[in-house]
Amino acid sequence: MSLSYKQSKTFSTSIGGAITLTAKLGILSFFLSLANNIVTYQKTTSLKTVFRGANTDNQTSQLTLDNFDLAIGLTFYDGLSHTYEKQNLHKYVKLEYTHMNFGFVVNADGNKVP
Repeated sequence: MSLSYKQSKTFSTSIGGAITLTAKLGILSFFLSLANNIVTYQKTTSLKTVFRGANTDNQTSQLTLDNFDLAIGLTFYDGLSHTYEKQNLHKYVKLEYTHMNFGFVVNADGNKVP
């Protein structure tokens, strides 16, 4: 970048000389401030670990048929249709479930008591 006046890089008057010096000093100070930013650049890295879960938070989840679904798929890789097996799946697979309730109580000290 250069400044020129009447195809000259400097001004012929003392006011023009002051403008030239001011412009060059401004450009120099700008580049020095950029260099200072590069030298003093610090990257802040922070690590935060949060352990969350139904037992560690005071969290309650009500599972009903409206908000819970279970799907099981059965695939045969031999190229046959296996229509009989698919229609009589109960002969090959036994599904069971267990219903459990668990919880805790927070005492006056804020500690969890099973």
